[in-house]
Amino acid sequence: MDGVASPYQNAECGRRHLRLLIGHGLVLSVLTGVVAAFAPRFAFGVPTVERPILEMLGLFGAAFVVYLSAVRLAVRCGNSPKALAIIGGFSLVLRAILIPTDPIQEIDIYRYMWDGAVTAAGVNPYSFSPQQVRAAEGLADVPEELQALVAVKNRSQSLSAILDRVHFAELPTVYPPVSQFVFALASLSTPSHASVGTHLIVMKLWLVLFDIAIIAVLFLILKHCAKPIGWAVAYAWCPLVVKEIANSGHLDSIAIFLTTAAAYLALNAFFPQRNAASDGKGRTDHSMILAFGAAITLGLAVGAKLYPIVLVPVFISASLAVLGSKRAVVATGIGGVTIVAVCSPMWFGPSPHDEPSKQVTSADLQPLVASDSMPTPPSPMEQVDTTRQESVRSLKEFLSRWEMNDLLFSIVSENLKSPTAQTGGVEPWFVVLPQSFRADWNSALSRWTGLAVPHTSFMATRVVTIAVLLMLTIVWCRRLYQSPSAYTFLNATFLTLAWFWMLLPTQNPWYWCWCLPFVPFAGNRLWLLMSGLVFLYYSRFWFGYHFGETTVWGTPYRGAQFFDFVVPWVEFAPWLIGLLITELVYKRACRQVDCASDEQI
Repeated sequence: MDGVASPYQNAECGRRHLRLLIGHGLVLSVLTGVVAAFAPRFAFGVPTVERPILEMLGLFGAAFVVYLSAVRLAVRCGNSPKALAIIGGFSLVLRAILIPTDPIQEIDIYRYMWDGAVTAAGVNPYSFSPQQVRAAEGLADVPEELQALVAVKNRSQSLSAILDRVHFAELPTVYPPVSQFVFALASLSTPSHASVGTHLIVMKLWLVLFDIAIIAVLFLILKHCAKPIGWAVAYAWCPLVVKEIANSGHLDSIAIFLTTAAAYLALNAFFPQRNAASDGKGRTDHSMILAFGAAITLGLAVGAKLYPIVLVPVFISASLAVLGSKRAVVATGIGGVTIVAVCSPMWFGPSPHDEPSKQVTSADLQPLVASDSMPTPPSPMEQVDTTRQESVRSLKEFLSRWEMNDLLFSIVSENLKSPTAQTGGVEPWFVVLPQSFRADWNSALSRWTGLAVPHTSFMATRVVTIAVLLMLTIVWCRRLYQSPSAYTFLNATFLTLAWFWMLLPTQNPWYWCWCLPFVPFAGNRLWLLMSGLVFLYYSRFWFGYHFGETTVWGTPYRGAQFFDFVVPWVEFAPWLIGLLITELVYKRACRQVDCASDEQI
């Protein structure tokens, strides 16, 4: 059980817990240091088959075991100020170790750095793709803004190298404006002739700054809810978080911070602490100001990465239950205006694309690996469209075709997919629907929707998973509306984000970081295991590098196919079964003893 203050049995017990917590922090620091020592073997340009992926997975697996033990120990330390200092101190140490290291298997950060240079130069980052910039070199009849981007590219060898390392360069950027603002700040704070390594470090410093801010807000949330501050370790020391932000430099820390800050403001608006200001008009006015702040901050979070929009129903339910319909409508309106305002550059900035865009193949959209090889130089003028790119094209491509590391989505999608659209012509082992049915169904759906047959099953599965998420969200919001409390609000927030991720076609491991600030309120500690299981995603690279042209271990699948059709079952299926069993057992126990809350699972 999670005690509210977890009082020590005696002072010596408290000191022992703190010493053990320090020991766990030291072990995690050593393991992180070993990861840092391996990181140069993942540097851009290192031959893929020479990369020690299995060794890295072993290191992260060991770190995850230590992390789970640290979470349990930290919760037992209660609200000790010394525990707070230990947690905060090692959080900084773990991140400081990995900030200077080469990104391990993820190269999205090069797109961030290029986008930042574009925005800092005063050009809309949604206007032109990196490929257009490269193809415009030496051409005269190109738009003025495109000429400006060629000048940015040629400003230094580092920026030119950064541009050449952007993958999916034929697509314009997909990252929303609030994140673009941070990218620009990173670009402006980087010396003009800095090396690529310096650009990397500065960008990661900005992203880690948001990461550290998340930990600070999490401390405040735990204090507000009278939960042990040791629960902060679930995020602060998580190997997944440290790797994906301090090493790989994923932008998600920006949106996670804003989402967590919005939740904290909402807590103070809807569920103030008992020793807060007294009830009355002053309290109501203060609550409304905080509610407006929560709505604006959540809107900014959507402007950093679109996923927090799924939390809008949860915030609305809480505001309806506590503030009433009129005030809830006003707060919702403010949040909606914020979302429209911050996202408008994506929708309304560039002119529409008049000519058909380059067709992106399924191989592009579901790559064997996140390639960091040097891109093929674009062909001449036909690669440069002299009108601006449609700003939402990249987002449309991502939402309508991308699929990676998924189980639930894959089960539905593969069972609906036309036999002619199966990956590499190989049918997954878990497909049970007859080929004739799938062929006829996809043909009919294609005629009805106008979609090409290869895309009908994906979009149909999208509809199914969105409907499931909507039904689940309604259940959680109904419970929140009927029993409004800080716990039901944060529990609904976690479950909405967690099942949104579980139903995605792209279950990238760094996306799971969205949920981790709220995992203390998950209601089931099995959710903690997901932070370790998702590291199996990186085995896809190993299978791709070593079994690219051969089948894996006697199966009919090659490297990437083996991962797609087999590994997610190992990654998710036993865990899902365990979650279902524990939930059913707990609910039965609750019925027998009349449990008032499921907070202690």
